[in-house]
Amino acid sequence: MMLAGSQPVSSRANVRPKPKYNHISLFLYVLLSIFVHLIEHMDFGMKKKRILIVDDERSIVNSLKELLELEGYEVDGAGDGVECIYKVKRQAYDTIVMGYKMPKLNGARTLERLNIFAPLIPVIMTSSILSREEGKEFVDMGALSHVQKPFDMATLLDEIENALEEYERRLGLLGDNEKM
Repeated sequence: MMLAGSQPVSSRANVRPKPKYNHISLFLYVLLSIFVHLIEHMDFGMKKKRILIVDDERSIVNSLKELLELEGYEVDGAGDGVECIYKVKRQAYDTIVMGYKMPKLNGARTLERLNIFAPLIPVIMTSSILSREEGKEFVDMGALSHVQKPFDMATLLDEIENALEEYERRLGLLGDNEKM
């Protein structure tokens, strides 16, 4: 039925649903994500390096946090591997110092997961129950190094500096590949 002066109504079968996202908005979202990632990792001489300390002993997390903040780093803490993964997915870190023996998800399992979704972040593993030789297994799994507890703070600070340099090197390699 048609009213005078009106156009015929098309059937619903001929109407295409509009997509939620068109190609331009998806492209802009990806471009913005890349831009934000690059800005987060640009060093304007003011950005503090971000370190995540992961250990089930809160006293270790707090004391390392205090020491590293005095050294000029921005430091965050996590009590286990699950919390570590949660934080790494939501925040950019330049390196991670992580204990081995933790509840919920131990250091080895957390390292395996970090190697999958955050492979650029160098990880320094710590342990009081493993020997140096056993600690080298972490390096074989992808950790940058292993530091024995109790910490020699000078050694730990050296390892953190090495990890931060390694992170910059990895980002540089990524940037070189993007230019090609």
